[in-house]
Amino acid sequence: MPADSSETEDPELSVDGQTVRISCSSRFLKRFALPTNAGDRSLLQVLIGGLYRIVHGRAPEVDEMEGLIAAVLPSDQARSFHMFEIVSAADTLRSAVRQPEPRFIWVGDQAMARVQVVDKHPPGAVRRTAVGSVLKTAAEAVWRRIETHLSLFERGSVVEGAIANLEAIETDRWQWQRTAASTLAVRDDKQAVVGSAVSRQRLQDHAVLASRVLIEMAVCVAPFGVGRVFGSMDLDYLLAQIALLVERVLGTMRVITGFPIQT
Repeated sequence: MPADSSETEDPELSVDGQTVRISCSSRFLKRFALPTNAGDRSLLQVLIGGLYRIVHGRAPEVDEMEGLIAAVLPSDQARSFHMFEIVSAADTLRSAVRQPEPRFIWVGDQAMARVQVVDKHPPGAVRRTAVGSVLKTAAEAVWRRIETHLSLFERGSVVEGAIANLEAIETDRWQWQRTAASTLAVRDDKQAVVGSAVSRQRLQDHAVLASRVLIEMAVCVAPFGVGRVFGSMDLDYLLAQIALLVERVLGTMRVITGFPIQT
């Protein structure tokens, strides 16, 4: 249940020279569980008060304080300080353990993968009846490239690298889901915020699919106990190749079945 405002208390402020120190008890932290952003407002008010004493040598007037708070928190839903309740063991790990940055499938890697495939085919138009065969040949070429590359690496390191990327992506998704609502409340250009969130989710979904496929491929192809250690640049390369392979396979299915398959 959300905390009641009577169960909370204000943070304490102390200013020493150019240093502002804010002390918060556990009773104050309950304010962040209220439906409105009372915790943010209280903390921001104390912070502004301390900075005002350093810069102006006095406490801000009421209208000055309200104006500054409104500039940062324009509504009761906007939040600048994000505090989340830990509800599972996964949440605990994501909060306590710093994950590496997720590796997505970037445009440059995809473009290079496509160029390598195009070089294998002569220029010119392709007959409609031959499209399926051409796409199948292209998919087989991509698979041979993936198979050759995977055979260089020790299986465990590939699987470990792919799983670590999946965890990093899930942490990234966890953070974006928890900050999307507060960002929408603060920003005026809400369509841009939604567009950024959708673009980020598309990157996450594509990288998750490719990372999972990579694990399956590594189990089937990569040698066990021997081979090179798998690195982040190798992961980038193979994620782009797998994305291209999926694209070619779906393209072949689209030609064969006649159904518009989303890639």
